[in-house]
Amino acid sequence: MTSKSLYVRANYQVNKTPQFKMLSNDQCEEIFLNALEILERTGVIVDNKELLELYGEKNCWIDGNRVRIPASSVQWALKSAPCRVVLTNRQGKRSLFLEAHNIYYGTNTHTPYILDSDTGERRETTGEDRKKTALLSDGLSNIDFVTGSVAELINVTSKPMIHIFSDLSEGEKTINIGAVLVGGEKMLQQKPFFAYLVESAIPLAPGNTWDKVAFAAKKRIPLIYCCNAMAGDQAPVSLAGYLALTLADSLAALIISQLVHEGAPFILGVSMVGEGQGADAKTLGVPEHSLISAGMANISRYLRLPSFITGGIADAKIFDAQAGIESAFSLLAGGLIGSNLVVGCNMLEYGQTSSLDVMVMNDEIIGMVKRILRGIKVNDNTLAVDAIDEVGPGGHFLGSEHTMRHFRKETWWPTIINRLRHADWVKAGEKTFAQKAKEKGAKILSNHKPEPLSETVLEKINAILF
Repeated sequence: MTSKSLYVRANYQVNKTPQFKMLSNDQCEEIFLNALEILERTGVIVDNKELLELYGEKNCWIDGNRVRIPASSVQWALKSAPCRVVLTNRQGKRSLFLEAHNIYYGTNTHTPYILDSDTGERRETTGEDRKKTALLSDGLSNIDFVTGSVAELINVTSKPMIHIFSDLSEGEKTINIGAVLVGGEKMLQQKPFFAYLVESAIPLAPGNTWDKVAFAAKKRIPLIYCCNAMAGDQAPVSLAGYLALTLADSLAALIISQLVHEGAPFILGVSMVGEGQGADAKTLGVPEHSLISAGMANISRYLRLPSFITGGIADAKIFDAQAGIESAFSLLAGGLIGSNLVVGCNMLEYGQTSSLDVMVMNDEIIGMVKRILRGIKVNDNTLAVDAIDEVGPGGHFLGSEHTMRHFRKETWWPTIINRLRHADWVKAGEKTFAQKAKEKGAKILSNHKPEPLSETVLEKINAILF
């Protein structure tokens, strides 16, 4: 112990988690102020009469279906919205604390195609495929939540869920299912095990998207509002302009949320879609996607709102080296960014295709990322001065009690990455990473059994659905 450790340290800064801050607070403020300018000067198109009346109650300027929003309305909504959201698992345990720099990774079952793990064929996704994806997600230790349909997946995963909100009647059924599981709507508000995900592809002209925002606010269920406009099409290709426009769109939705119910939980999201090579091709595995995600995560923290991004999504079409490169870069960037929710850890082809093998790979990558995010713990114990003195110059630490106490804590241990010597690897069967990922996934699907719902609960859910 050094002498200064005997005293109280003033202004001693500790980095608990390594961070990558894309935007300074001044840059966040500049983008925010320009988003306010967009709302005041350009405004939004609102076709719902009830929502128009709500905007009017907050001193917005209404001209037909065009609404221009003063900065004061935005500031009011930001003060009203909670700075944190907590999601439980299916059993009611508080699991995801969406606040500060807490980071959680999840998968998405809602893809039109799947890369069949047995045949390698790309084919249309079935309900059974979605359940397998959710079941594997439930069994992987580094996957924190599952995205998809609550009604379809509730019996195959106990982890918190993000429900893709397609229409109001289906949203009502989801509320009823949640109420059955936790003991009523009031209890669901206190212990939400899912959040709604609403996507906005056309900024400032939401169509019926904001009807879903209003519904979620009325029910007091956490809402993720994710603008996924295509850069160069529905949004500027310049990254700062993209952030300003999508932020303006999200802030307009935030106002609706808070007008319907002050304090309604709101999560700020973004997923920039870029132009790909060829007709109708898109990109999500590019550096610019991570830059936009980083910028919006910084802005969310600046505005004291929880954040959501897409990450781990590759533009690769199969489970290959490109998929590994794009996924690893995106997952590490998502971690260093510090976004609260990172979704897409099983997706290829700019989110069009799901892959169980890719999910297993990304679970391994996330394990590495989480170790990096734990950083370096600096204290008298980890500095090991006493152990160094005990071993002495030229000594060996392998038999040291300090080594026994710390080597499991300090070192990350893989589940499928190969660290064997070449001779031992050959002796073990020369298995590739892809083979081991496939085997691990198959083993989990065969052996993992999430806690089942009771027959009584299943009957009540079926009565709601059918």
